[in-house]
Amino acid sequence: MSPAENSIDDEAVAWLIRQRDPGFDAWDAFAAWLEADATHAEAYHRAAAADRDLDEMLASPAGTSQPIAPMPLPAGRPTRRWPRWVGGGAIAAALALAGGLELRPPTPQPYAVATAAGERRTVELGQGTRIALNGGTRLMLDRADTRHVRLESGQALFVVAHDAAHPFEVTVGNARVVDVGTIFEITRSGNSLDVAVSEGEVVVDPTGAAVRLTAGQAMHRPASGGTVRRAAEIASVGEWQRNRLSYDGAPLSAVAADLSRNLGLQVVADPAVAERPFRGVLILDGGPDAVALRLPALLGVSLQRTDNRWRLVGRP
Repeated sequence: MSPAENSIDDEAVAWLIRQRDPGFDAWDAFAAWLEADATHAEAYHRAAAADRDLDEMLASPAGTSQPIAPMPLPAGRPTRRWPRWVGGGAIAAALALAGGLELRPPTPQPYAVATAAGERRTVELGQGTRIALNGGTRLMLDRADTRHVRLESGQALFVVAHDAAHPFEVTVGNARVVDVGTIFEITRSGNSLDVAVSEGEVVVDPTGAAVRLTAGQAMHRPASGGTVRRAAEIASVGEWQRNRLSYDGAPLSAVAADLSRNLGLQVVADPAVAERPFRGVLILDGGPDAVALRLPALLGVSLQRTDNRWRLVGRP
C-alpha cells in the first residue's frame, strides 16, 4: 500500500473516531472530505469490511436471520487491519454517507438575487435551468435546493430543465407555481400575480385551485382575488429581454409598472387614466429619452417628466 493510501486510511480512521463523540457536529466538513476524492469513500468501504464487529452492528431487523452483507472491497486493493477501537456507530455513519444516504435533510442555504430598476440579470442553476430577472426583481434561492425559488417581487423568466422526480417550484406570496414544462414567466406586482407559458406546462396552486396553463396560455390573479385566464402570444413571453412590451387591453397602471421596471425610473399613471386599456407594442430601444418621444402618441396621454419620474396624464 502506498504512503498516500496509508494517509487516506489514517484520515478515515480519524473521522470515524471523531464521529463517536455524541457532540460531533462537523458533518459539513466530513461531507466535503468524502466528496474531495473517490478514494476517501473507498477507505470507508475498507473500514466497514475489515471491522470484525460489522456483522453484528448491521444485523437484519428482528425476525430475519441474514445479516446485511458488508460492502465489497475494491478489486485488487489490499486490506488493512483497523484498530479494534474503531466503533460500530462511527462506521454506520460513515457507511451511510459514503453510500450516498443522507443522515439528515440538507441544511438550507438561502441567498437573495436582486436587480435594480432598469437592470437585468441571468442566474444559472445548473443542468440547463436558468432564470432571467427583469429590473426591480428580487428572488430568494437556496444552494441546498436549486429546484425551489421564491419570487418576492418583480418579473422573471424561467427556463427549466424538467425533472418529473424533482419538480421545479416557484413560491409567489401565497401561490405556488409548479413546472410541468420548460419556459414560463411570472410577474408579481404588489399582491397581484401574472403567469404566462411559452413552452410546456405549469400548474398554479397544485393542491388548491390547480390552474393548469399550457404553451400560449396565461392567467392574472389580482390582489382582490379570483383568476382570469387568457391567451398569450408565445413570442411575447419574456420579450422584455428584446426591449419589447406587448399588450392586449392591459390598464395603463400596468404599463407604467412595466416601464418603471425596464427603464430604471419611476413611471406612474394618473388615477384618471390608470384603468384605461392599452393594446399595442412598445419598443424600448434607444433608452428613456427615445421612449419618451414615442410614448404620448402610442398611449394617447400626455407625459409629465421630472428628474427621475414620469407621470402619464390625460390630454387637455
